[in-house]
Amino acid sequence: MILQGDDATLEIVLGELVPAGRPDAGDLRLMARLTSGEFTGCNDSAWVSASMWQSFLTELRRVEEQRSGEARVLSMSPSDFALRIFVRDRAGHVAAEGHVGKDLMWSTGAHAAHIPFRMELDPSTLLLVLSRFRDLGSDR
Repeated sequence: MILQGDDATLEIVLGELVPAGRPDAGDLRLMARLTSGEFTGCNDSAWVSASMWQSFLTELRRVEEQRSGEARVLSMSPSDFALRIFVRDRAGHVAAEGHVGKDLMWSTGAHAAHIPFRMELDPSTLLLVLSRFRDLGSDR
């Protein structure tokens, strides 16, 4: 799944889907790569809970159908990955924002490093975006 704007590209790939029969069934490990301006960042272990993912898909469907509101997904470690797709005005313009990052352990303690992004999306592509995100979280 790739979201592309004028100055940013976000690629999200499924790394792992926890199989049925486990307490954490349906949780996803996403690999997210972001290029924003001159900066590039990658996190290949951004875990998202199954319930968060399903809420995101439900919200994204509502955004696509009603052309209002927002859909948010946040990784279990909030500094790893965040994505918000939202209708930004009454005319129905759509944008995405968030970050890709990682917690870093240094001798002085833990520090979060992340690269933020914001990009405009073509509203006519929302149905395709929704479909690709659904496919990303399926066990096919």
